[in-house]
Amino acid sequence: MATTNTLGASDVDLLRQAVQLAKAGRKDEARTYLAESCLINPYNEKAWLWRASLAPSTEDAIAWLERVLELNPENQTAHNWMQRLRPAPEPESAAPAAPPQTEPAEAAWTCPFCSFESPRQLTRCPDCQGVTKLDLDAIDANSGANERQIKYAAEHYAQMLASGEPVYGYYQALACLNIHRSYDAHVALKRYFLLHSDDEEVRHAIAKLGARKLVLAVDDSPTVRSVVSDALERAHYRCATACNGVDAVGFIEREALPDFVLMDVSMPVMDGYQLCKTIKQMPTAKNVPVVMLSGNDGFVDKVKGRMAGASDYLLKPFNADTLLAVLRRLTVQGNK
Repeated sequence: MATTNTLGASDVDLLRQAVQLAKAGRKDEARTYLAESCLINPYNEKAWLWRASLAPSTEDAIAWLERVLELNPENQTAHNWMQRLRPAPEPESAAPAAPPQTEPAEAAWTCPFCSFESPRQLTRCPDCQGVTKLDLDAIDANSGANERQIKYAAEHYAQMLASGEPVYGYYQALACLNIHRSYDAHVALKRYFLLHSDDEEVRHAIAKLGARKLVLAVDDSPTVRSVVSDALERAHYRCATACNGVDAVGFIEREALPDFVLMDVSMPVMDGYQLCKTIKQMPTAKNVPVVMLSGNDGFVDKVKGRMAGASDYLLKPFNADTLLAVLRRLTVQGNK
């Protein structure tokens, strides 16, 4: 059975896993692996051929077979499939041929997330369902995106950006916005903007994202971090995460000053009470509201949280509405 962790895998590994999934009848998963393979290596002829064989529509199959034939005009399998999908035109009559079109053919467009190709640029990819334009309202309103595929694209562009190519910051930001990671998107856009300061679309997006309140969520549980981050992002907060107190302090010192900090009480390295006290001793962060999260409803624990400087104390499990209500109340109090 194919592994579900594809980050760092080569296009060949992804193709092999896709074939295994396809043979097992898991076609949707196979399509995602094939899209990732084509994104890593757009010249993998075999991956494009398999992708065409699993295409959800005839139009997609033709587009991907055309890609195969661009790479290898002698690929007989692709020729045979193309003939079945696109029958030969009727023989020309004796009537004079129409004059050739003088308008140039439209350039092909490729989705930045899944390598889907189209003769024209699309605002929303029909394959991965991601919004491909830097339109925050359209991205927020979008639903049904293949977040697994887009997350892979975001990781891919992050690696390219880390290698010293700021142009990839635009695509990393676009991918991050589609998977509700606006803090990462904001950082990536600012990297891109350093070399593209005349891009008004990007300038507007940076300002709009920067206006969102920044929350730092600190918890040693990846599940809790993911749930909290998703709830906050969908409510138009920017959410950064840290897995322990040391990382949280480093974030505040080196990355950004958050508007709020959410922290688990029970964490390795540095527990929530120690972290809260540390933050309250930092000159730049001493006024940042801290909300402590705990599975213990004891009175003593709540008192310890207050003594450490916490502004509120939430009992796990809690729902998104409760968390958002606390942040709104703290915002109102801070504005007084």
